[in-house]
Amino acid sequence: MAKHSILLVLLAVLPSLGASGKGAPPPPAGLTFRFVDKSESTTPHGPSAREIRGRVAIDHGRFRVDFERGLGLIQDGCWMISTDGGKTVSFVRPPDVEKGRAKGTIAQIDVDETLKAAGEVIEGMGGVVGFKTTNPKVVVNVDPMPVKILGYKARKTTLEISYSLVTNIQGITHTTKTRSVTDYWTTDVFGDLKIPLLDGRTSLRTGQEAVDKLLEAQAKALRGLPLKMKSRTDVTDSNGKTASTDASLQLIDVKEVDVPEATYSLPDGYDTSRPLSVLALNP
Repeated sequence: MAKHSILLVLLAVLPSLGASGKGAPPPPAGLTFRFVDKSESTTPHGPSAREIRGRVAIDHGRFRVDFERGLGLIQDGCWMISTDGGKTVSFVRPPDVEKGRAKGTIAQIDVDETLKAAGEVIEGMGGVVGFKTTNPKVVVNVDPMPVKILGYKARKTTLEISYSLVTNIQGITHTTKTRSVTDYWTTDVFGDLKIPLLDGRTSLRTGQEAVDKLLEAQAKALRGLPLKMKSRTDVTDSNGKTASTDASLQLIDVKEVDVPEATYSLPDGYDTSRPLSVLALNP
């Protein structure tokens, strides 16, 4: 859970900039920044690495992410937009004649419905595949000494999360143990940023009590915009083999701005008939 694709981070920290916490500074009209999201993994099958770069604009429950360097479905030059606090997200891909896309595409997903459908698929596997999370533990440490990140006063919060995942496939049981340590350097100078996909204001839950408790603990521990993140995740299987992932997220050039309304507009004339799953198979 501490592995942080920029997509998840943005959905997690998307600010509801119209509402500051008590005693917090008034929120800005909007924010823009660039980001670099990296990870390196070492598994029994060999090493792998990825890097995603892009630009972000957020204000009043809206966001737009332009990918300068994407990965997989989210290719270079694509972008995504939400105007309702991340409840629905539109993935936009411009035309690319060389790849056979004479027309741009837009795929919109309802995040609640998508996760609900995924849960129903897993539930429908009952008797064939079973999942259970055990021994959940969260340790939170806050460094009392503030530091400067990008010129902003920030505090460091370290979250150590561990749990075991027991899977049962047709009577054969496997157990994996996960331990993740993540350092967050957050600032509250932009007000009390809300966390719509992790806190109590959202219905997004996994349905597994142990996992949901971990998510809730993480939401309560973090406040503000994460200017920098760094994590190490180790997953050990039933045979004692461990796969490790080191990940980092760095924001760059954070600015308080009035974001133009056109930023959040979807382009006209794009194909909206194909679902995201089809786009994933036909890049």
